[in-house]
Amino acid sequence: MKVVCFDLDDTICDLGDGHQKTRLIIIDKLSRESDYPRDAVARIYDIEWAIFKQDYMALVSEGLDEQDIRERHIESVLDGIALETSAGDYARLFGTETLKELHIFPDARRVMDALGKKYRLTMITNGASVWQRAKIEKLSIEDYFEEIIVSGELGHHKPRVR
Repeated sequence: MKVVCFDLDDTICDLGDGHQKTRLIIIDKLSRESDYPRDAVARIYDIEWAIFKQDYMALVSEGLDEQDIRERHIESVLDGIALETSAGDYARLFGTETLKELHIFPDARRVMDALGKKYRLTMITNGASVWQRAKIEKLSIEDYFEEIIVSGELGHHKPRVR
């Protein structure tokens, strides 16, 4: 073995807490701005995100970035709660708040340090280019890897079905 390949999300870093906290911030804000109760807004938000999440990589392959996808998601939520406001503002809020909460797993640097002494390290990660690169930069992990491949830059994602 000469190379060890890492994934980013949920391998090196944890997005779960950030996504969940950001989800709650957005739901609370939408609920305050609309005539809909919080639980109804949460239900619509989650249903609409499930639809977008299913098609996420196809949307990235079409050239959409995280901001575009989140904006489309919020637009569908806004339609569902009959609220006229800027979906773009909410999409930016999602990105900002999620990145604030992003953190590297406690042992990740130690593992990458140890493996990097014996093997070449690479990363292959699925997602929109700007979003994945922003996470990598926030975590300050670029220097661990000889090569970083982001699916959004290739037009297809792993695992690629032949």
